[in-house]
Amino acid sequence: MRTLIPILLYALFSSKAVGAGHLNHEGAGGAPQHIYIAIRSDGLVGSGTKADPFDGSVSAKLDAVLRGIHNGTTVHFGPGTFLSSGFRDDDSETGFSVKPKCRYLGAGSNMTTFKITSVRRNSHLACAFCSGGTNGDVSGASVENVTLDMNGAEIVAANNPDLSTYGVLLPGSNNIIRKVHLIGVYGHFATLREAFGLGTAASATNSTPSGNLIEDCVVDDFAAGYDYGQMICIRGGIARNNWVIGQTTLTSAYQAYGANAVLDRCYAFNCRTFLYMDTGDVGPLSVKNCRAWGITGEFVNLAPSAGFTHHDVKVVNNAVEFGVTGTFFSATPGGAGARLYNLSVLNNTANQRGGEYTPINVNRVLNFQSGGNHWLKPNAPKQAANGTTVPSASWRGIAAVK
Repeated sequence: MRTLIPILLYALFSSKAVGAGHLNHEGAGGAPQHIYIAIRSDGLVGSGTKADPFDGSVSAKLDAVLRGIHNGTTVHFGPGTFLSSGFRDDDSETGFSVKPKCRYLGAGSNMTTFKITSVRRNSHLACAFCSGGTNGDVSGASVENVTLDMNGAEIVAANNPDLSTYGVLLPGSNNIIRKVHLIGVYGHFATLREAFGLGTAASATNSTPSGNLIEDCVVDDFAAGYDYGQMICIRGGIARNNWVIGQTTLTSAYQAYGANAVLDRCYAFNCRTFLYMDTGDVGPLSVKNCRAWGITGEFVNLAPSAGFTHHDVKVVNNAVEFGVTGTFFSATPGGAGARLYNLSVLNNTANQRGGEYTPINVNRVLNFQSGGNHWLKPNAPKQAANGTTVPSASWRGIAAVK
């Protein structure tokens, strides 16, 4: 499995907007301000103000506006479904890329949908909000308050079944992904093309990002049978109060790399694995106050590939209800030179609706601590009519808010 580094992203987009040069309304002293985009039915182009928003009714118009903005612009999307080609490699006339310090704000995830409609034929990557260049730094960027529809099944049908999707990828520091509902993700297990849902990453110029935040997001409603990948991926910051629902294929609901990463109050429902990491360094990492139901693989699986190190990992105050199988914590080096050290598993609770689970499985770990955990016997099976796991009564009351 790969870390969140899209190897197919190349520098690609001109900043030329159709008909008007750079599109940005500036205030006193040239300080960047805000532009507004709406789905207009009057045929007018608009000037980008709140009273006269740009027309984003078709993807060509919308993407041209997004290609033309300056760094530091705040983009407001109105209600409705906006169609876009998203990130397009080697194409300066179609699609767009995220720019540094730009904010992309919907009117709310229940009001604004941003839907990807196409990729270059025979491309292997469909991406929505991604940076131009090979991991180009977009520090200070954000994507917020929107439903993001990757439209994976339709894109694949029109292009190439050997494809994966990236929802939001923001390399650099101080980036935010907040209140995004991601649907339609497509990952192709047969050829190991992993989908990455919502993520922050190292950039070409910053290998140790910090200050990143992924908050109040939901990933669900995958392209049927094609949910292979890692869905919420934090590097250099905190992921909190997020949900991943129904991701049953490898690899995992969550991923965390780099230094000082935190998963706090993150949730998974009917997923195979909560957190899995292999190709990348991590530490310190804190996984705390998280909950998962219906896990059939591992809650946490540290498997550093050759040459990588996972260290100073604390798994504290989490609760898991397994399906018919599972392991709460697994840690085993996965290749030559891989190292695992300073790992702590403290004050966690595991339960099961039936079958048998393994609390801890560690191998070749230097300085491992475990204490205060509660490994409970299986519960009586609790299933909905469709066969999915139903949380035990003591853990109900936490609900995903989409």
